Amino acid sequence: MRRADQQPVIPERGVILLRVVMVGIAYLIYRGVESSHGVVASAFIGFGFLLVAYAVVTRYGTWRRDRSGLLQVGQTILGLGLVVTGLVMILT
Repeated sequence: MRRADQQPVIPERGVILLRVVMVGIAYLIYRGVESSHGVVASAFIGFGFLLVAYAVVTRYGTWRRDRSGLLQVGQTILGLGLVVTGLVMILT
């Protein structure tokens, strides 16, 4: 069997549920950081986490032939950059 024809690790029914859960976790991260720091820094951290989590769910929840590798790499880099930017804003 070719790699493109392998089953995804996460079943298709669970992908939507995981994405909704990740949105909830990102919101909780945002609210947790926002209570002690600024809105912008907490938004960067929450949205960055959401982008990285969404990329991970897409990686393990879709067929290989249906994924865009370059889009996932860019999304992960953007998400990590937003988290780092939020942390730098908090630390300075």
